[in-house]
Amino acid sequence: MAGGAACSAERDNYEGGTVEVVLDETSASEVMFYVSNQSFEDSEVGLVVKIGGKTVVDRNFDVGNQHNWIPFLVRLAPGEHTLEASSSTGATYTATFDVGDPVIRYAVLDYWYYPPSDNASGAAPRGFTFMIQDDPIGFA
Repeated sequence: MAGGAACSAERDNYEGGTVEVVLDETSASEVMFYVSNQSFEDSEVGLVVKIGGKTVVDRNFDVGNQHNWIPFLVRLAPGEHTLEASSSTGATYTATFDVGDPVIRYAVLDYWYYPPSDNASGAAPRGFTFMIQDDPIGFA
């Protein structure tokens, strides 16, 4: 989407393809950013992701078969950036990352929740994992 708009217009009707988000129209630096809900317990969760205080993702994510990352191509200025993520279930996450000039980096943000079970195995509190790297993501 042009002009830094979040994808709230596509909140409930994502039909595939990459959602484009422009935070800096003058830069050639980009992050191919994949976002997913990995929780069968919270089968649909609202996620809001901001980079540098600007909303780049604002939509519901269905866990589906747990292998359904939505790609966002985010164009932003070179340098250090702060990512803030929050969920409709109250989980929050903050990370910083760097982007070179010009460069494309690849990132994944996953939402997780697995409640404690009777045998206490596999529990995970509501939260996020984030990774960013210079090489394409293996599942993409």
